[in-house]
Amino acid sequence: MRNLQFLAPAIAVSFFVLSSISAQTPTRSCATQEYHLDHTKYFPEVLDNVEAIERHTLQYITTPQLSVRGSVITIPVVIHIIHRTANPSENISDEQIMSQLEVLNNDYRRLNKDATSTPSVFQTLAADCGIEFKLAQRTAEGTATNGIVRYASSRKTPWGKSDDVKIPSMGGIAPWNPSKYLNLYVCSIGGGVLGYSSMPGSLAAYDGVVIDYRFFGTKGNVVAPFHMGRTTTHEVGHWLNLRHTWGDNDCGDDLVHDTPQQREPNYGCVTFPHISCSNDNKGDMFMNFMDYTDDGCMNMFSSGQKARIQAIFAFGGARSSLLSSDALTPPVVGCVAASGLSAQNISAQSATITWMASLDIKNYIVEYKVKSINAWQSMTVNNVTIVQIDKLLADATYEYRIKSLCSDKAEYSPISLCTTLPASDMCSDIFELNSNNTFSTAKEIPLNATLTALIDSKIDNDYFVFKVADAHKHIQVSLTNLPNDYDVRLYNSQHLLIGTSNRKALSDEKIVFNNAPMDYYYVRVFSTSASSTTQCYKLEVNIAENIFTREDDTEKIGDVKKLEKLQTYPNPSSENINVELTMETEGLAQINLIDMTGRSILQKTCEVSPSNNIVKLDILGVTEGFYILNVRLEEENYSKKVMIAR
Repeated sequence: MRNLQFLAPAIAVSFFVLSSISAQTPTRSCATQEYHLDHTKYFPEVLDNVEAIERHTLQYITTPQLSVRGSVITIPVVIHIIHRTANPSENISDEQIMSQLEVLNNDYRRLNKDATSTPSVFQTLAADCGIEFKLAQRTAEGTATNGIVRYASSRKTPWGKSDDVKIPSMGGIAPWNPSKYLNLYVCSIGGGVLGYSSMPGSLAAYDGVVIDYRFFGTKGNVVAPFHMGRTTTHEVGHWLNLRHTWGDNDCGDDLVHDTPQQREPNYGCVTFPHISCSNDNKGDMFMNFMDYTDDGCMNMFSSGQKARIQAIFAFGGARSSLLSSDALTPPVVGCVAASGLSAQNISAQSATITWMASLDIKNYIVEYKVKSINAWQSMTVNNVTIVQIDKLLADATYEYRIKSLCSDKAEYSPISLCTTLPASDMCSDIFELNSNNTFSTAKEIPLNATLTALIDSKIDNDYFVFKVADAHKHIQVSLTNLPNDYDVRLYNSQHLLIGTSNRKALSDEKIVFNNAPMDYYYVRVFSTSASSTTQCYKLEVNIAENIFTREDDTEKIGDVKKLEKLQTYPNPSSENINVELTMETEGLAQINLIDMTGRSILQKTCEVSPSNNIVKLDILGVTEGFYILNVRLEEENYSKKVMIAR
């Protein structure tokens, strides 16, 4: 629909219901509002959750720097087969289960064979949502699973649409941790209900998708015309924050900009075009998976629906925790020694020891001693892979190792070394309590405050993250008190480089990025000389209303270098800029179009090589004026001043 303004959500849970125009023509209808009103009556906090999710989704969709995601998202799935002992057909086969998984993967990657049935006027809007589904290989307790749970119930009646199947006290099974799994329930629902689903923001105890066993997959005892697995595709769409295409209202709003407004749900198989709500000659997008047509007449999601789905997996999104789920990692069999030992936060009297270990091992003994003596001291720890050792000797070299305790034996890690600081030279680095060596482990830092941190090994990188909550603020990153030759870099939430300062030796470093959009930003500090120290550097990130000035060209965005190795044409440009790189280098090029205030307007990342060195940049949506085109390739930056005129 048209409107991207925030609207208070009308639903928290939806379900399909079978009705009949005649005894021979089963159709779908929806009883969502009734359930929703009852659900929010008991759990009013759900509305607050969904409103917060919609604000986050709107910010994601309307901020160009956020609405770019190239990688495929894989969702761990656990399928609960809840079958009554009196009706063996409810215990569906693995073959039927796998047929449904295949449909989900095809539909959400637009690999479905009937994709060619999408009318030509909607073909350009049809989207590969970039979502895949795999059966879990690890339970929440860390044991092995095939992702299918079968539960025989003595229940006499169907489960109904009140979530009884998810409630242990009602004879059901509680969902596995929804921050790690998509819970699919297959059972006999009754009352003509095909399926129903929670929306993001629902309480964890009720999070999941419930499908009647007769409409799950494409094999077994499935019932036409809902025998092609599209009931699950539709309901998982709700779980991924999609609404019905008619917005559950007469010419309503589904909060998607590229789905035509339509008056009401479409049933059966509709002849194209089906025009309603003055939606021009294209008519309703009745073939959309979020309409009510029969399984054989659904075949697409739109690009706007994809954006809503991607938003809940972006930084801070309602289902972003699934990206770090360990559910697809098989448990390790046997006793495994700890690895990746590291000593951090080293002072004159203490050190923090961390290690990597199998998730299946819960108990460890940390052993340590001064290298020159024989007697080991020890600490027993449970369910952690980090421990602080106190009361150490100053300026002493220690050996330490980790003993993994298994049920039948124990395994020692290799011995590692660390040296405590002299009593007069101590540096407190609170950010190294857990490693912050990557974007994913970046530590959130306060703004307009001076922080101290430490590069404590030759391969150490310090990553920090902060949020700019209002548009058109101005950022200045300052790095001072440098014990070695350090660099600082600034990235946006997509991990694209937008600022760098690489002064040499012990010069203070500074990055200025004016007119910053609302976003999360990352700061990286690292040693260019690959050396460590025991002296802290100082880092400060300032956000201000007024524009920060730059002292010289080396502090401009991307450390702009005007080298002949970068050519752009035509110049001026109106529709496209051809970017030609003449260096003999291959790798990942980050192209950034920057306006005269230093704000990043357009980014593109692509592989280049000497034989494939011309990149076309689409600038149709960019305002006329002068810009800096910056290319970063293999730790080097190149730039040209370009003009856009029409």
